[in-house]
Amino acid sequence: SEMCIRDSSYPTTFNAKPAQIVVSKDVRKRMQTEEALRQSEFRYRTLIEQMPDPVLVFDGTEILYMNQATVDFSGFSREELKAQSVLKILASEDSATLSQRIDDFSHGRSPEPDQIKYKKKSGETVVGEVHAYHTEFDNRPAQIVVIRDVTKRFEAEQVANQFRMDLEKRVAERTQALSDSEAQTRLLLDSTAESIFGLDLQGRFTFCNPACLESLGYQTESHLLGRKMQDTFQCRDKNDPNNPEIENRILDALKRDENCYVEDELLWISEDNNFRVEYWSYPVRREGKITGAVVFIRDISAKVDIEQEKSKLQHQLFQVQKMDAIGKLAGGIAHDFNNLLSIVIGHSEIMLRNTRPHDPFFNCLLYTSDAADDLLCV
Repeated sequence: SEMCIRDSSYPTTFNAKPAQIVVSKDVRKRMQTEEALRQSEFRYRTLIEQMPDPVLVFDGTEILYMNQATVDFSGFSREELKAQSVLKILASEDSATLSQRIDDFSHGRSPEPDQIKYKKKSGETVVGEVHAYHTEFDNRPAQIVVIRDVTKRFEAEQVANQFRMDLEKRVAERTQALSDSEAQTRLLLDSTAESIFGLDLQGRFTFCNPACLESLGYQTESHLLGRKMQDTFQCRDKNDPNNPEIENRILDALKRDENCYVEDELLWISEDNNFRVEYWSYPVRREGKITGAVVFIRDISAKVDIEQEKSKLQHQLFQVQKMDAIGKLAGGIAHDFNNLLSIVIGHSEIMLRNTRPHDPFFNCLLYTSDAADDLLCV
């Protein structure tokens, strides 16, 4: 087999004569190893040179190596880069942050990747994501920095963040508006004297106002919500309150998806708790589909009592007016009758003066005059 020999000679003296010592050494494996190292270095250097991301190797602030992407990224030539420090080359807008990172590298600390703004030679600002690692270069400790241009991603993130902030603001404003609207609606519901409640398609209570709770005899919403309306109260005929078989017009209108108005019915909760009401029911729709109904109930017991009292007073007034008319009629008749009686009495007295006691008509005239006089005194 072939060998690669490296000879080394050294002058010496042998048997009192000048001589040379020659040492021969097979260095083939060493040369193969060195060639492999050179090839490996060439491949890695070629790989790094072809990387699209800037790669810098530096010791402190002195640049030891840079790839072509670093030249393209910074806008400086290689000669300009070699003559400047890392801080000056990168010309970062976040110089304090960059200085802190370099100090971390110098003291053996490896911070997490970060985004830093840089200014190119042309003055253009770009955003780079910095990755840094400890390494050895030319047999001395060094730091290797890889910078990835994330300007477009950064701008997209800025737009996305701005959009998100605007969206969150609009959502917050809308939420506040809905909250204010809900509070206003709730205030109106809590302030009205009418009982207002909602029903789902199964006839269960979904919401109610305080007036509804009070009228139905409940303390809190939790005791009423979820209960079926037909299990809570019934609407009965005011003229036949003992008949519970009357049609439930609210649920019937809900099934038919129609409005409903009833002027006067008896709301029956129990034998001791029932009162006259009028009510309205309207279907509630969401996206064109009926989801339930909202019902307004007004207690008209006081109104009915007032109308009954008014009717009673009107009847009494009619009786008084009738008696007054009868009195006036009787007075008129009596007056006319008195006039007639006065004539009868007057004529009777005239005829008595001209009639003798033994005359056959004398007693009749006397009786007629006395009878008319008696009637006149009544």
